[in-house]
Amino acid sequence: MNLNFPSLRVGRLMVVLGAIIFLSVPVLTFHSISLKGVDYKTVYGSAKSLFDGRNPYDSANLQYEYTRSGGDISAASDMTAFKPFQALYPPSSLFLLLPFTLLPYKAALALWLALSGLLFVTTTFLIAEIVEDWASPMPLVLLGLFLATSMMLLITAQPSSLAISLCVIGVWSLLRHRFAVGGAICFALSLALKPQMGGLVLVYFLVARGPNRRRAFLILLLAGLFCVPGLWLAARTPAAAHWPSAMSKNIAGSALPGNVNDPGPGSYDAIIIADLHPVVALFNNTPEVYQGVSWVIGGGLLLVWLSVALRAPSSLRRDLLGVAAIACLSLLPIYHRDYDTRLLILTFPAVAMLVAEGGTAGLTAIWMTIAMIFGTHSRLVNMYVMPHVGTPTPWKKLLFLRTTPLLVLTSGVFYLVLFATTKHRPELLVSRRRDEFDAAAA
Repeated sequence: MNLNFPSLRVGRLMVVLGAIIFLSVPVLTFHSISLKGVDYKTVYGSAKSLFDGRNPYDSANLQYEYTRSGGDISAASDMTAFKPFQALYPPSSLFLLLPFTLLPYKAALALWLALSGLLFVTTTFLIAEIVEDWASPMPLVLLGLFLATSMMLLITAQPSSLAISLCVIGVWSLLRHRFAVGGAICFALSLALKPQMGGLVLVYFLVARGPNRRRAFLILLLAGLFCVPGLWLAARTPAAAHWPSAMSKNIAGSALPGNVNDPGPGSYDAIIIADLHPVVALFNNTPEVYQGVSWVIGGGLLLVWLSVALRAPSSLRRDLLGVAAIACLSLLPIYHRDYDTRLLILTFPAVAMLVAEGGTAGLTAIWMTIAMIFGTHSRLVNMYVMPHVGTPTPWKKLLFLRTTPLLVLTSGVFYLVLFATTKHRPELLVSRRRDEFDAAAA
């Protein structure tokens, strides 16, 4: 494979084309897709319930608030969001939706989709800017494909879209030493909205011995401040004061057999789960077992990553590899779905750097990224893989229908090995921005 093919101009064009597809396909097909806004319905109804003094973890309240605000329940698919155990967001997250809950549902959904789409495209362009530092056209092409295949974020109106976008903007700000205040606010908002998305990414900047440690602590403090109003409101609302136990009950209930987060061998939804639970559950479907084994594997890798991050001073090369590794490894121990794998956009700068350095690592990174783009796309797996699996034995399910956690695990180990073996040396940069990095390091 010629890693310098095609030209940078074609790579940039692919990113733009990916943005057009990402933004247009969900809009053009919205009314014909049964999933339309399903994840936003739940969080919208839950937030409205909290602000109206109702229990935000009761499905009946969610449905009431949704229909009262003009939501449609004419089709069976419109009721998916209001099945039991669907409300899984803490009050600190729900409070951030206050501006949207002031609007009728359809207007709120349109605003949510517009903001989510534009922010994720902006995020991709920022990552493309870093990728171009190594004059690597192939990673740009793959970045365009990655964006084009991320439309499920908008089809389901998933809050992960905003959380990932805000997190990546914050990471870009830390790596670039630019947009300091705005980047810190974005990262902190991401942590307040969905801390499981960017929390461990921030840990890298907290423990790495470099110029970003102080800013990382400020981001953590700011995220804590953003959480206070929602927690205060819940504490002041009698129907929501018991939210820790109510949310915990919903989290446990959602993973019961037949429910949406069931990772078991017979679960249809297991194919779109990104953590290690559905892999282990193929062989032992006891919650204590698949959760424990997932923590042993994922947690063990996280401890190795942490020890490496603490070992040597920060450098641009170590930053990119460390962030790429944790973007993968953070998905493994706890519950994540396939749309959460869009956090792996943080691996593209490392891919570009490895391609520019040449050798086996660069080629491996390219093929691994190609596999990740298509293998974590559950719709493609459903359409083109599942019909040909035949009798679904555990090993067939593992190899063909549990591709997402296997690819995330493989990618995480790959970047972790490179992170652990990298030496403190000047980074290979071939663009005009080299002077900016030298000045920032000084």
